[in-house]
Amino acid sequence: MSDWDAYDGADETTLSGQAERYDHLIKTKQKIEDEMEGLKDKILESFSKETGEQSLKAGKSLVTVKIQERWEWDQDLMFDLFADRDELPAHVSKRLTINKRKFNSLTEDEQKEVLPCLTRKLGTTTINVSEVTDV
Repeated sequence: MSDWDAYDGADETTLSGQAERYDHLIKTKQKIEDEMEGLKDKILESFSKETGEQSLKAGKSLVTVKIQERWEWDQDLMFDLFADRDELPAHVSKRLTINKRKFNSLTEDEQKEVLPCLTRKLGTTTINVSEVTDV
């Protein structure tokens, strides 16, 4: 008997039955999420750790991985860099961060000035498995 069958006859008309079913679903959901996380890690081992979209054919499936990039600005370095200025440059926020679009539109000299403060990290990763049909 599967976990699903164990609750087919549960009395979900009572609070006790609803709570029991809810607890069961939470535990089942956690098991599924843990298994998915493990599979995600195994799948990602087949791909390079670079930002962007990559695809590999796996049997009758096409596995596509998208890895986004996160930018983090070192607040201590940014503070030291701009501490002696009366006003911050327009591309620097009070939080001492720079929007990616604004950074990309800066001159090369402006970029070089703040580049030591930037750490680029891998961001959100998504995996999509789709069926491959031979044409």
